Amino acid sequence: LSPIYADILNLKRQHLTNQQIVDVINPRHSKTYNANYISTIYRQKIIGAINEGARRHRDIIELIFDPSAFKKCSGCGETLLVNADNFVRKSKSRDGFSSRCKRCDKKRREGGM
Repeated sequence: LSPIYADILNLKRQHLTNQQIVDVINPRHSKTYNANYISTIYRQKIIGAINEGARRHRDIIELIFDPSAFKKCSGCGETLLVNADNFVRKSKSRDGFSSRCKRCDKKRREGGM
């Protein structure tokens, strides 16, 4: 989560009202949010990000004992689940994905590797 979303989540966990959250968030992050927008951010962005993180963890746990489901990035050396979340699709590759993870691929395209 971004710093502002993490702040909103933490304030929600403290059972503050949306108006109280606005009173804290706006000066802290130089924003002009209203109380209704806090609710929208929470429901659409924060909960969605939490659900996506949980889905990724579930996928890893379900495949943890299948070595063919994981691949080591040739750039950073990190072992990741072989899927479109982590690797760019490459039809000519044996497993259908590039040898570098998306982060390393992006760094290389931007001239960082």
